[in-house]
Amino acid sequence: MSNLKPTLSFEQGWPILQEEAINKVILLVEEGHTSNQFTSEETVYNMCDNNPAGPEAQKLYQKYKKSIEDYVSTKAS
Repeated sequence: MSNLKPTLSFEQGWPILQEEAINKVILLVEEGHTSNQFTSEETVYNMCDNNPAGPEAQKLYQKYKKSIEDYVSTKAS
């Protein structure tokens, strides 16, 4: 019996990262909230553990990039 946590799929992990990382960064930038600690590292690890250069990691990178680009676009217009 293994003690390893199962790898998260992109569909399972992205909503967690959206809430725990991206939304917190936006609050930090917009309102200066610093009291919340970021806890998303374990989620990213569990999403990319089996294959760090694989399709789940690539989807994660692309979705994160798009989220940041969308946020910047809304603020720059």
